[in-house]
Amino acid sequence: MTDYRTQPINQKNADFVEQVADRIEEMQLEGRSLWQDAKRRFFRNKAAVASLIILAFIIIFITVAPWFFPFTYEDTDWNMMSAAPTMEGYHFFGTDASGRDLLVRTAIGGRISLLVGIAGAFISVTIGTI
Repeated sequence: MTDYRTQPINQKNADFVEQVADRIEEMQLEGRSLWQDAKRRFFRNKAAVASLIILAFIIIFITVAPWFFPFTYEDTDWNMMSAAPTMEGYHFFGTDASGRDLLVRTAIGGRISLLVGIAGAFISVTIGTI
């Protein structure tokens, strides 16, 4: 067996070198950008995808839930003070001791928590880049 790496390129082994070069060109993979690689690795991670889906549901809930209920976070239902969760009367999470709907109050609290988290991340990134 001849070792073509140590021989100079001449007419005898030029055909072999061309064949190897053609094979290398065929085998070359298309390069990926950093973002494409990060996206590919992210979507292969099942826990990350599940977390993204849960976060999306939470964001949709805290954004949309207060619009679908006839109560605001301040409204008091005097007949339903400290009521257990029920499907009657639209109090799905129940009410607190003052008769306020806990589902709407949870959604409003989620909005505030999300805004505080985003503001904290923004401030951290700003300070970290300085």
